[in-house]
Amino acid sequence: MDDTAQRMRTNKIKERDKWLFDKKHFAGTGLAGIPTCVAESWEAAIDQLGPPPLLLKPKIGNGSRGHALLRDKSDFEYWRRKSGSNWMIQRVVGTESEEYTVGVFGLGNGEAIGPIVMKRRLSSNGFTQQAQVVSDSAIEEASLALTRHFKPIGATNYQFRRERQEALLLEINPRFSSSNSLRTAFNFNEALMTIDFFIFDKTPAAPNRA
Repeated sequence: MDDTAQRMRTNKIKERDKWLFDKKHFAGTGLAGIPTCVAESWEAAIDQLGPPPLLLKPKIGNGSRGHALLRDKSDFEYWRRKSGSNWMIQRVVGTESEEYTVGVFGLGNGEAIGPIVMKRRLSSNGFTQQAQVVSDSAIEEASLALTRHFKPIGATNYQFRRERQEALLLEINPRFSSSNSLRTAFNFNEALMTIDFFIFDKTPAAPNRA
């Protein structure tokens, strides 16, 4: 592999690294984040994040693959060894019943079509299995703030959990997400928006979800 290809591969990996994203980019949004650390000991993790259970997850991954709930030092040691260097630890926030997937179609200037907010239930593989369109001002405001800050272009997916009154970002997917077909069922058709925007150079119309 030549130097250019190696640099491209390294940059692509960095773009997918959730730990680097949290420290280098998300901190500048001013939004509430999930407490996260890479601790060298169980005691240090508890000191930084609070009492267990804690969640170990890959820095680079998809769905819920590689996620492990840590209840004690034995769990921490086992999953840290198993995960190599691809791991970070987060405080467990909210519950599975308070998880949301959001779709926006970014126009590249901080504006977007959407958001459409769906409260979801995950499959065993970590992808959206069932979802219900809801109105949630905290989730909507956080989604619009992220859009203004990062200025995405095209189909973009935000995932949140609610804890008390806060919307806490789980991750951003700058692509069609697994819940794309569910949004299409509610007239938020990201495929047609993509064709209008990139092929016909036309701003997509706001979907009618009446």
